[in-house]
Amino acid sequence: MDKKKRDSLDDTIEKLERIKILYSVVRVPIYILVVVLLLSSIFTNNRLHLFMLLTIVGLDFVIKNRIKIFKTLTY
Repeated sequence: MDKKKRDSLDDTIEKLERIKILYSVVRVPIYILVVVLLLSSIFTNNRLHLFMLLTIVGLDFVIKNRIKIFKTLTY
């Protein structure tokens, strides 16, 4: 692999590590929001809160898997 491609790959891996750190910091408030929305949707029978809950959980799943897939492909 020539030097330019290798440097580009190293930069991408560094960016991925930064995203992973940021994601791990942001994940805790996301889970707190999920619990609040779940309790709110149970007690108030509000379907909008349930929809927001499913959207947040889905986005969390997608982000986590994209990071995992990219790391698998680059290593």
